[in-house]
Amino acid sequence: SIDGQQVRVQASIGIAYAGVEPVTAETLRHSADTAMYAAKSLGKGRVERFVPAMRARDLDRLEIESALRRAVLGDAVDVHYQPIVNLHTGRIEGFEALARWTDAVLGFVPPDTFIPVAERIGLIRALGLQILQKAHRGAVHMCQESGSPLRLAVNLSPSQIADPALRDQVEIFARESPEVSLVLELTAGTMLGDDAETSAALHRLKASGA
Repeated sequence: SIDGQQVRVQASIGIAYAGVEPVTAETLRHSADTAMYAAKSLGKGRVERFVPAMRARDLDRLEIESALRRAVLGDAVDVHYQPIVNLHTGRIEGFEALARWTDAVLGFVPPDTFIPVAERIGLIRALGLQILQKAHRGAVHMCQESGSPLRLAVNLSPSQIADPALRDQVEIFARESPEVSLVLELTAGTMLGDDAETSAALHRLKASGA
């Protein structure tokens, strides 16, 4: 109980045992840490015992984190456009921008794999801004080619909502490219803080032209 409020605390626990073969304290701690990450990935609030197969998964995690850092630094995550069609007229009225990443070593990495990684290692704001800028450039080009305005939908991560760089970019887009109607989307499974700060950030984004 904290200041009259009941707070429930859970823990994800990783366990590693020293076997008959020699093992250092650092190795044992790292094994327990690996098991703890496995517990988190399996739903949190649970206990997992380290097994050697986890080491391979741990190396895979480090490999994808390193590759994603290189991809963001090199602006290597692509944008694919999914058309939004008016069912009454059959005309394409806009597009949803989809982030797609194919690494030279890892091959195609699905967004439900690399987006959580970007959030975990603090790259989501940089990546999200890159995707937004690249998607908008493509939308402006399509408007010029078709001679018609269009709607561009781009998904956001909750951590991007209060990013001043995002708001500044939206203002620039609205001012310089009014032919592109920018729609910022949050996935249905996203939960935002129900507080004044989050509400104000959403209103600022809307006022910026989204």
